[in-house]
Amino acid sequence: QTLVIYETSTSELEIIRDISRTFPSHIFFQQRHGPGQRSLYNVLKAYSVYDRDVGYVQGMGFIAGLLLLYMSEEDAFWLIVALLKGAVHAPMEGLYQVIELLWRFLLSMSKQLKLPLET
Repeated sequence: QTLVIYETSTSELEIIRDISRTFPSHIFFQQRHGPGQRSLYNVLKAYSVYDRDVGYVQGMGFIAGLLLLYMSEEDAFWLIVALLKGAVHAPMEGLYQVIELLWRFLLSMSKQLKLPLET
């Protein structure tokens, strides 16, 4: 929470823009500036401040959003830190593995989460 309140991120505008694009049909994220969107913003901004080398990249919102459906903001933040540790530096194999695992999980959960995913 301290990272969100007291630190600035060069990615803030991009994060704000992308929040409404993250799971727009899911009830938790539908309300503009609602609890889901605020939690998503908090996690993404905190990560972008925590790891300034990586910052924020488009697509992180889907990882954070999925985690927020199952856990607190703080737990989601620390899990993203663990998932991306060393994953986003050349040759980025770790990131590809994380994305592949997340995609498989999303596909398996898509009916429960009411996500329109295709293979």
